[in-house]
Amino acid sequence: MILLPKPFRSWSIRWRLTAWYALSTLMVLSAAGTLAYYAFRATLVSETDRSLTIAGMGVINQVAGPELLQRGGRFLKPPISTHNLLSSLAQQMNDDAYDPLGDPIYIRLFATNPQVMLLTSHNLTRHDLVQKILSPHVSLSPSATVSGYFAERSDFSPLRVVNIRFPRRPYILQLATPWMRNKETLDAMVDIIISTIGFGFALSALGGWILVGRTLRPITEIVSEASKMSGNRLEPAFVAARTMADDEIGHLVTALNGMMSRVQQALQSQRQFTADASHDLRTPLAILRGEMELALARERTGDEYRGVLISGLEEIARLTRIVNDLRELALADSGQSKSPKKAVIEILPIVENVVYSRRHYAIGKNVDLTMTAPSANERIHIDADALAIERAVLNLVDNAIDYNCPEGKVHVTLAKDGCNAVICVSDTGKGINNSDLDYIFDRFYRGDKSRTVGIGNTGSNSGLGLAIVKATVLAHGGTVSVRSEVGAGSQFSITLPITQAFVTESPAVSA
Repeated sequence: MILLPKPFRSWSIRWRLTAWYALSTLMVLSAAGTLAYYAFRATLVSETDRSLTIAGMGVINQVAGPELLQRGGRFLKPPISTHNLLSSLAQQMNDDAYDPLGDPIYIRLFATNPQVMLLTSHNLTRHDLVQKILSPHVSLSPSATVSGYFAERSDFSPLRVVNIRFPRRPYILQLATPWMRNKETLDAMVDIIISTIGFGFALSALGGWILVGRTLRPITEIVSEASKMSGNRLEPAFVAARTMADDEIGHLVTALNGMMSRVQQALQSQRQFTADASHDLRTPLAILRGEMELALARERTGDEYRGVLISGLEEIARLTRIVNDLRELALADSGQSKSPKKAVIEILPIVENVVYSRRHYAIGKNVDLTMTAPSANERIHIDADALAIERAVLNLVDNAIDYNCPEGKVHVTLAKDGCNAVICVSDTGKGINNSDLDYIFDRFYRGDKSRTVGIGNTGSNSGLGLAIVKATVLAHGGTVSVRSEVGAGSQFSITLPITQAFVTESPAVSA
């Protein structure tokens, strides 16, 4: 973990990223410039040594070339006399030598045993300062033939010196040339490198500032839009609408938009739920208050007071059902509801019991309630809470009866479809609009059908029946669906998985 200096940590993300980017570029350019400088300097040194070596070997070949010829590893001619060799070298060194760039080459000849300077080039005798820079002694490793080094003093430009061992002689030929021209070239290169680094640093800082700004712009928009948000303003596409990049920022924007869409839907559902719940709770309370005020308006008989109390008890029972349903759904939403007391049960007796128990109620509403059951040899078992499944089927049957038409029909079908048990409740009511189908299982949702009072309907339903059906079926791993046609009626279907131990290969019976 990199610990940043405290002042640096107080900078904005944009400043910090720009600083990191610019400093990284500065380090890279500095390293590249340093490598380029030393590589070029090594090249200049190598070329200078090569020029001095060529010049030195030229001098040696001029004075001792014939005696250096070999064949089969043996010299062809004996060495010339030392006097003649030194005389030829002295004559050669009287002529000033220059390197390819025009700089003078200074030459000296040393004897190695004992070490004595024997000859000095003519141009060196005229430069006392150069002689002071050059050491009066020469050193060359016994195993080396050529070596180079710098000779320098603080008050004069350095010299590049090359020592060459003289073949077949105990001599060392020393050549030196000023380094000033190469030093000026290297100084100019340093200026160019520094300028390039400075320009690159400034350009990277500016480019980094712009690039980071463009990259962080969606985050800036997120902060700006989020600061404007309130309970009344939670649009799903509230951040960085024009950010379409498939990168980390784009993924963040997509995730935030999705989250806010879900939050908005939840808030809308909560507001709708609160409004509908208050409406359903206000109605029985208003009835209770009206009847009590009417009863207290004047003296009444005992039977009249008894009638008011009975009506009040009916409204209290309705309120109790609403509160209990709300509590059950709230516990289911919070994950605190009790797990269904599941057991392997046969579903046919449950459905038959519901149809039988509600047949008298249907007759009272002038509705014909019928049922189609599977064949006697086809028993359908499910792993479920019998009471919960019975209540779900009961809610669908009551809903179909309450919102039916005069002399309407309700038909309940139980069948097996593959590995699932399917319970269908069909009615001949007025049907449900397509715009309401997606919300019919929401709590207290009131489509046109549910707001239309059915024949003989007292409005005693809590508005939570279908929501409880959906919660119960989902808790048992099943699904619930609805199909409806306005003017023709509706069909609600519950699909529950059959217990695997009772799944047979018998063909499915269609509803």
